[in-house]
Amino acid sequence: MSKKLACLLLSVLFLFAGTVSAAAMDPDSAARESGAGTRWSYTNYTATSIRIASGGTATCSSLIQGYPGTTTKVTIEMTLQKRFLLLFWTDEQTWKQTFTGEYGSLVKNCSVSSGTYRVSTTYTAYSGNNYEVITMASQTTTY
Repeated sequence: MSKKLACLLLSVLFLFAGTVSAAAMDPDSAARESGAGTRWSYTNYTATSIRIASGGTATCSSLIQGYPGTTTKVTIEMTLQKRFLLLFWTDEQTWKQTFTGEYGSLVKNCSVSSGTYRVSTTYTAYSGNNYEVITMASQTTTY
C-alpha cells in the first residue's frame, strides 16, 4: 500500500510542477515582458509571444529594446517548442537574426500540428565588446 501512495504522491508532484511552470509563463506577466525587478546593463525591454490561428499557422514574435548610446548590437535567437510528456519541450524550428543598434524584432510564421507550444528566445545585447544574454519564454498556447 505504501508503494502505491508514494507513486500517487510523486504523480501529483509532477503534475503540480507542470502547472507551476505554465503559470510562470502567463501572458500578462509583467516580469516576463519587461524584466520588472531586473536591471539589465544593455537591455531595457524584451517581449516574447506566440499566437496560433485556427488554420494552424503559428506567429512567433520576439523583440528587444536596448539603450540608445549604450547598446550597439542585438541578436535574437527564437525557437518554437512543442510540449512533450507534460514536462519536456522539443525544438521544432529556430530562427536567428542580428541587428545593428539598440532595437531588434523577429516575427516568423510556420504551420503547426495539434499540441501545446511556446516560444523560447535567447536575446544577446552588446555594448562594444561587452554583452549580456537573456532567455525568455512566452506563454503556452494549445492548438
